[in-house]
Amino acid sequence: MSDQLWWYATRAAGLMTWATAVAAVIVGLLLSTRVVKKPTGPWLLDLHRFLGGISVLFLLVHMGALSFDSFVDFGPRELFIPGESTWNTEAAAWGIIAAFTLILVEVTSLLRKWINPAVWRMFHAMSIITVAAGSYHAWLGGSDIDNPLTWVVAGAASITVVLLVGVRLRRTA
Repeated sequence: MSDQLWWYATRAAGLMTWATAVAAVIVGLLLSTRVVKKPTGPWLLDLHRFLGGISVLFLLVHMGALSFDSFVDFGPRELFIPGESTWNTEAAAWGIIAAFTLILVEVTSLLRKWINPAVWRMFHAMSIITVAAGSYHAWLGGSDIDNPLTWVVAGAASITVVLLVGVRLRRTA
């Protein structure tokens, strides 16, 4: 495969990881704040779970494509240890933090039956760290940062998350 194809695959999978993770957080906040009133049925919770799971799949594609891209050198150390990448060290570190928190949230969600509810909530709240770290990773290292459409989508998603987190915090206070 050509190097350019791996670059496009990395870029597309990274954008999709971010988009599906943010969408999962937005849907989760809509559920937990009860902004969306009941008779939604289980489909909204199913959507939330689907978005979280598929974001992990996009993350794996993103990391796999990075490892095959010959333009940058991403081996296991660069993919899993923050600060080890020679390419945009800070961006890569924030991406690794976002990846770890995304996986922690997803794994603990799958194990929810066997986890203390308070512990599960603590891990689930890390999804906000996932979105913040992933957004910062994209801002520092993303090749689409100069695209105005990126700013509109990222801005709208960020404002939505901040507003919903505010509603959520207000309801728990």
